[in-house]
Amino acid sequence: MFEPIHPYLATPAPGRIYEIPVVIMRFLPTADGKNLDVSMAGVAPDFPSYDPRLHKPENFRNWWESNMSSPLTGDISNSNRDNTDLPVYNSTYTVYGQNFRRTQAEAVHNHGHQLEAILSHVNHLQHGNTDLFWKKFVGQDENKDFITGRVGWTHMPPNTTKHYDTQNPAHVESDIEDWTPDNNGSKKVVNVDTWGNLTYQWPDANLAEIPQRVESQWYIYWMQNMPGHENRIRYGEKTMTNWWVFTGDWDMAISSKLGLTSK
Repeated sequence: MFEPIHPYLATPAPGRIYEIPVVIMRFLPTADGKNLDVSMAGVAPDFPSYDPRLHKPENFRNWWESNMSSPLTGDISNSNRDNTDLPVYNSTYTVYGQNFRRTQAEAVHNHGHQLEAILSHVNHLQHGNTDLFWKKFVGQDENKDFITGRVGWTHMPPNTTKHYDTQNPAHVESDIEDWTPDNNGSKKVVNVDTWGNLTYQWPDANLAEIPQRVESQWYIYWMQNMPGHENRIRYGEKTMTNWWVFTGDWDMAISSKLGLTSK
């Protein structure tokens, strides 16, 4: 069955640099033609309450949070990176597992982990390690332990080193809104209110009714603070590239040997 796409989703944003084709496929298993068969539609393994012992493997259907197929790089995604589990075509594509039994938070969460996968891969291609992304951008020490005060990642805002701790009230100085690799950007005190109190155009006017709203707003805020178009962030004699090019056109970026910094 085919459904029309709402114009809000079908209309490209004004001033766009990239336009990414999207196909939405819904798998809604049912045993009686009416009710969702929950034994066939499970939860993603990244969710803290997920326990594979509670699901029978022969009945349980689970998708990776993200899964890439690419003729150029193979599978660079938040998966087991099996290059044979998806067809390989002339162009790269990514399949996101969105669970309709959960909220928008997990859907955006999946995109966050995909960003981490591709950006750290590009970092390694260019520099032979992932230090620029994970240590200098996200925030890790020399032992790769997470630290506070930088930009953070999908599981951890800048004010915590605990997983899924997006509503931590602790105040920490961070350069998230003026990030530079050398940590010389201006700092601001951040906590859950920094992203939780932002105004976004939610379709539901009653913010209290939006499930996992604050968590979702952390993901959006984090993505908005990545180096983007014409960012002019210095790294020694180099500058940061537009990191969104790797989402917008992976094949062009890889073929052109683009990195997280200028050449």
